[in-house]
Amino acid sequence: MELFELNEQKELDGRRRFRASLHEIYPDESGMNNNGICYLEQYTRANMESAKGIPVCCEFVDGRKREPLGHGETGVRNKDGMVMFEDSIVVGVVDDVTIEDAQIEGNTKRVLMATGYIYEQRYPNLVEWIEQRLNANMAVRGSVEFIGKAENNGEIKYLNDFNGMGRIPTEYVYSGYCLLSVPAGDNAAVVFELNESKDGEQEKDKGEQCHEEIVGNG
Repeated sequence: MELFELNEQKELDGRRRFRASLHEIYPDESGMNNNGICYLEQYTRANMESAKGIPVCCEFVDGRKREPLGHGETGVRNKDGMVMFEDSIVVGVVDDVTIEDAQIEGNTKRVLMATGYIYEQRYPNLVEWIEQRLNANMAVRGSVEFIGKAENNGEIKYLNDFNGMGRIPTEYVYSGYCLLSVPAGDNAAVVFELNESKDGEQEKDKGEQCHEEIVGNG
């Protein structure tokens, strides 16, 4: 589950701040997203620092660089077996993460929340697309990507080595966050807000939906 929020404060540095939930954190092993991933809080806490500095990415529909599509996966893996997303480009960055509760579609969800920014000076059409959807109360979806740690030969470790539906990742690193317009794997990840106010005050929780798809999950 990912919740994405574009704040309303405009900074004169060519960037727009956002808040985004990278995924839902389930209270126990009975929960999972549509991809069969069950994030538990103890393992999320153990790995969440790796999300700082990950790119925010888009595979754009066309050359206008306005509307995102999917992850940009090319079906190619490098020599280490890592999935490549060469059809997507970096449009921003995550700079911090926290674990918190968020209201999503009227329900309180425990999430891994990220803050960061989008490069508005380089992708103004994308920012405009996000703003228009938010103003129309339409979801702006996102999706987190994660991979295995180098010390584990790039393999994601799951609890009890179980790799089926309901699998619980225990050792991994976050590698990216992708904006989407295609269906994703969880119905809980959207942009909340985009900074626009001149006084530096951020409005929170303008949107309440969230959506997520996990890729590169072994």
